[in-house]
Amino acid sequence: MADTVTVKVIEQCEVSPPPDTVPSTFFPLTFFDLPWLCCPPLKRIFFYHFPYSSQHFLQTFLPTLKHSLSLTLQHFFPFSSNLVFLPKPNPPHILFTQTDSNSISFTVAESTADFTTLVSDSTSHVAVDGRAFHHFMKFWASICKFKGELENVESKGEIRDVASDTVRRTFVLSHDHVEKLKKWVSIKCKSHGLAMPQHITTFVVTCPLIWVCKVKSEEAEVDYHNRPECSIPFEYFGNYLVCGNAEVKRSKLVGENGVVEAAIAIGSEGRHLQRETFQGAETLMSNFTEFAHMTILAGSPKLQVYETDFGWGKPKRSEVVHVDNSGTISLSDCRDKEGRIEVGIALQKTQMNRFITILEEHLTKIAVLD
Repeated sequence: MADTVTVKVIEQCEVSPPPDTVPSTFFPLTFFDLPWLCCPPLKRIFFYHFPYSSQHFLQTFLPTLKHSLSLTLQHFFPFSSNLVFLPKPNPPHILFTQTDSNSISFTVAESTADFTTLVSDSTSHVAVDGRAFHHFMKFWASICKFKGELENVESKGEIRDVASDTVRRTFVLSHDHVEKLKKWVSIKCKSHGLAMPQHITTFVVTCPLIWVCKVKSEEAEVDYHNRPECSIPFEYFGNYLVCGNAEVKRSKLVGENGVVEAAIAIGSEGRHLQRETFQGAETLMSNFTEFAHMTILAGSPKLQVYETDFGWGKPKRSEVVHVDNSGTISLSDCRDKEGRIEVGIALQKTQMNRFITILEEHLTKIAVLD
């Protein structure tokens, strides 16, 4: 029988920006923020190697970790603000004031589970998108690493959920896998007379592969931040996401050319968003109810998750936790090798076993390509 995992909460506190560093500020939610009001919190965990005792961590590193977070919130204060709903016609807004309620919860806990040091975060998608959130995390990590010296800050296995039969796995596709996938999709498009995606990118081939494997296992790259027609400053903090819907009938996804069909659909939707970025945006959320089955993608290899260094080196591993209950697929860069991509997914154990078998079959098919 496995040992029982226990968690001991050592400290719980609230962390705010330094006093009198941020004026009272009002932010009405933008068009980009409102669709995420019903979205559950985004949760990511970072595992770090820390070969010292808990007491050493608490005495030496914890004060710096909290102080650097406070300094970071001075620049990213929407994280410590409140979301306010007023009677109509007033729109919802983010409000920061110099009160005790404008802070974020900070918990220090010790676990008997098999890992060393863990940093975990949870944030609302209403406040930020992935790019802004990881900017915040790296800013905090850099201040912590350099002991609060702002001038040095750079701007830039299997895990089980004990509450259910869900199993979360991270699969790594090598650079060779990705390149052969690109070649395989190109060959299949030509041989079957299908419209080839205009740009066969890592995103365009990775997402279809995982999408098809996920659908088969069931029983029964685009960055718009700097587009000329809707350009925003690099320092913009908030949401700047446009959702695209790639539609493929289930019968085609599970067919012989499912990966190719999915790649074509995703590539086509990407081109459509480039041409008509905001077309149909007014019906974005209501459109989701029309799909019998939907797979959601979160993250991007371009977010450089493994560059979040608090002074302990790169994370040994990072996981997107909210995939456990949302059916989401997460994409991330890899820790050690450029060109590799991490794909995270959570499924029931029996479905996960089928997923692994199907994924291995697809990778075996493309392995013979030179």
